[in-house]
Amino acid sequence: MLPRLAVPLRNVLDQRKQTAAEVEIMLNAHPLAKALTSMPGFGVRTASLVRLEVGYGSAFPTPGHLAAYAGLAPVTKQSGTSIKDNARPKAATSTSSTPCSWPPSPPSLTSSAGPTTARRENRANVTTPP
Repeated sequence: MLPRLAVPLRNVLDQRKQTAAEVEIMLNAHPLAKALTSMPGFGVRTASLVRLEVGYGSAFPTPGHLAAYAGLAPVTKQSGTSIKDNARPKAATSTSSTPCSWPPSPPSLTSSAGPTTARRENRANVTTPP
């Protein structure tokens, strides 16, 4: 039985290698491929994903806009008169960032009363004059 399972598995692995080679050829044909793959941590797979996500980058007026979209450039958060520090923006899409921890942490087993529950309890304890 194992030899029968090994043949389809070998075929899938061969198809995967062939697809990876085709993706690399397509990436190398792109004018920004050399710039993408020269960045630290960027290989063929990451550069291909960035290329898919961003396209030719024509939707971004400046390189700064692209950096902000990718979550690499600090932005000033300003609301009314309060100005907060420059902070790294949240990722534009869920696919453009890596998760902090995988698999996700399980939910907390301890229950905590939230602010709404606390307010209800405070209202119940207040007596109103007759």
